[in-house]
Amino acid sequence: MLTEFKNKLNLHSIIEFLFYLFIFLLPWQTRLIFRAGYLNGVFWEYGSASLYATELILLPLFFLFFIRKIKSAAIRRPDKKKLLLIIFVYGLLISSAVSIFFATDRKISLYSFVKLLEGVALFFLIIDFEFDIHKFLVSFLAGAVLQGALAVWQFFSQSTFAFKWLGLAEHIPAEFGSIVAYDLSGRYLRSYGGLPHPNILAGYMAVAFLMLLIPALARNKGRTDILILISYIFISSSLFFTFSRSGWIGLFLAVLLFSFYLMQKKDWRLKESFVKIIFVNFAIIGFLALNLHGVIFNRISANNRIEKNSIFLRQVYKEQAREIISNNWIFGVGLGNYTLAVFNEIDNTKEAWFYQPVHNIFALIFAETGIIGYLSLIALVIILIVYPVKYGCKDYYGTIFSLCFIAIILISYFDHYFWTQYFGLMLFWIIAGLVVKNTNIKIAPHNL
Repeated sequence: MLTEFKNKLNLHSIIEFLFYLFIFLLPWQTRLIFRAGYLNGVFWEYGSASLYATELILLPLFFLFFIRKIKSAAIRRPDKKKLLLIIFVYGLLISSAVSIFFATDRKISLYSFVKLLEGVALFFLIIDFEFDIHKFLVSFLAGAVLQGALAVWQFFSQSTFAFKWLGLAEHIPAEFGSIVAYDLSGRYLRSYGGLPHPNILAGYMAVAFLMLLIPALARNKGRTDILILISYIFISSSLFFTFSRSGWIGLFLAVLLFSFYLMQKKDWRLKESFVKIIFVNFAIIGFLALNLHGVIFNRISANNRIEKNSIFLRQVYKEQAREIISNNWIFGVGLGNYTLAVFNEIDNTKEAWFYQPVHNIFALIFAETGIIGYLSLIALVIILIVYPVKYGCKDYYGTIFSLCFIAIILISYFDHYFWTQYFGLMLFWIIAGLVVKNTNIKIAPHNL
């Protein structure tokens, strides 16, 4: 009996370690491209397939967790509330699987489905596996602060360096293809961190900002105050240096919602701590904005050539999505095949960079998986937002995780990376899992 307990404990410890390691390393985009896609003779990201280094952690993590479940004497039977959520997750999975048969490039569609399966498996692991939420936060925030520090350095040096073992690519403001902001003095490289695009870093930093509220609002802080301050300096500064409007909007509205939440509470200490946090971050952002007011004005007003072109392209992508959906609304064009469908059905004369997913994951999922996938996503999002409000959260951790999810959904209305990029997809399902885990929905265990 004692030996069996020790074996379970050791297996649990290994799974827990792999989980924290995965969370910490997830932002690093080290990968092996085993299929390079080309469109009109130029490298095409959305037709390429890669094995990410963190998947080498994720796959054994799933295997060991599965072994542990088999050895367990009990399984968990979800109640009707959670069963409804699971039905819509499977609805999204099944519609995605069916869409493979309607894809022009079935290999890319199958590749995208495997990535989706990994995200959903991570979602269920987080719900079912008992891990230390404080260690999770340390892993997540340590990874985020490291990315934030790199992003701050990138902006002040106005360059990034290439290092394949960390998945870093070189970006210089003067080169075509680098993502920049603009004012009268010239072009400014927007910070990438270790991620493929500044907007992706912005989404990550917005979630990290909200998660950092958990230790920042804790009663027993002591010496952690200075660490929290340093963390906010890097996270807020790096979010600012992405110059990502979607990231800013998502975080602003999530913080506003949390303010309304605190107004209903009688805990004045909590309110006072929150006001201090907002004041500190307002001071950080205010200082940076005063020194870069020209760039901020251009990003908000969108009066210069770069911003106008960006808005024009987004409008073009919306029109393309409408046409793709109207022609393929039942089963979709196939998971991961959206840009190829635009090439084949709308216009095949542009350069490869032009073919991008519509910057709205709801429209994108409709286009790729059809009406069932779209409705499943809508239902899933509604449940993940409504359940914490209706049934309550186990503690304020759950409230903040719900705000993280709301921020992701707000950003997803303006971007696609929570569906098309490996990092974004994993982050989406991680936060979704945390929301469910920290919502007051009962699970009834029973013996096999």
